[in-house]
Amino acid sequence: MIDISEYKLGETTEIIHLDSSDDNRVTAIALVQQGIRSIDIFTRHLDKPIYDNSEFISAIKKMALGHSRALVRILVQDSNKAAREGHRLVNLGQEITSKIKFHTPSREHTTHIEAFMIVDSTGLLHRRQLDRYNGTANFNDPKQVRELQAKFDRAWEHSEPDPHLRRLSI
Repeated sequence: MIDISEYKLGETTEIIHLDSSDDNRVTAIALVQQGIRSIDIFTRHLDKPIYDNSEFISAIKKMALGHSRALVRILVQDSNKAAREGHRLVNLGQEITSKIKFHTPSREHTTHIEAFMIVDSTGLLHRRQLDRYNGTANFNDPKQVRELQAKFDRAWEHSEPDPHLRRLSI
């Protein structure tokens, strides 16, 4: 497993090569633990090995509740499995509805074959293929973050709140 203990969000510019779900999980946790105001995730099905663990959930919750303007936006192409199986990120989003938003991208944006997470418009975790864990991460890559942020923002503008991940009141 990779060691990223010395990496700092907004400072470290080294590209990190990720080869496994463990590498992705550890990097995602480190990025979110250093985040302050925003997390944007584009995913096919909320990648359980990366986003459904207690450390990641704890980091998201701390960031979301620790800053008045913090916002987590998640575009999920297929949320059925996560909704059916009880994903911890879904549960947290249903508790903190004002800070964590789940949307489904429009049909034109479901053809993206990549998955990524952007933290504070600075750091990113990026997999060029949704179903593989090979990818890269960088704690400070303004150029690539701008490109992926523009892609995410376009998809978000044309998305709808995900009906499978809404909090149901009884």
